Amino acid sequence: MMNRFKVIVTFLAISCATVLAQETSAPTFFAYTLDNKPFFMSKEIEKEQPIVLSFFATWCGPCRQEIPVIDSLSTQYSNVSFYLVNVSGLTQGDKVMKENDDKVIEMLKSLKVDLPVLMDKYGKTAELYDALVLPRVVIIDKNGNIVYAHTGYDKDVKIEIQKTLTEITNGKN
Repeated sequence: MMNRFKVIVTFLAISCATVLAQETSAPTFFAYTLDNKPFFMSKEIEKEQPIVLSFFATWCGPCRQEIPVIDSLSTQYSNVSFYLVNVSGLTQGDKVMKENDDKVIEMLKSLKVDLPVLMDKYGKTAELYDALVLPRVVIIDKNGNIVYAHTGYDKDVKIEIQKTLTEITNGKN
């Protein structure tokens, strides 16, 4: 009975997060890219172009499945900015999971992915975007509003992301 309750609560929380996300302005943040360049989300939003943020960690198995999907979508939607956000400092049980640049580079090479990576060294950006469970994809429209958010990976994620991106780009890839 308790397990069923936990499943229902989790499902409702994820569903509500997606619905609530449709009414939320994207939080701004500062991060360094994997190649140590400054990134300001506020400047990215000013470009009035849709943005996809894919939060991941090197130790996250489902992230390894989702990242190639995000990469393939980036080639289909050239008018959308795609960013991987490497999250460090999340807690797994009583262990704080730290990421480092070398692990990220190794992972991306093994996946044959060449998307820009933002380094969330202390997990603060993940907190802003409710990405404390990975993977998490967030889509921001050209007005800076979160229009889609999904936690976890399943085979239907690509279809959901494509549908959202097609809607917010008016079918213009």
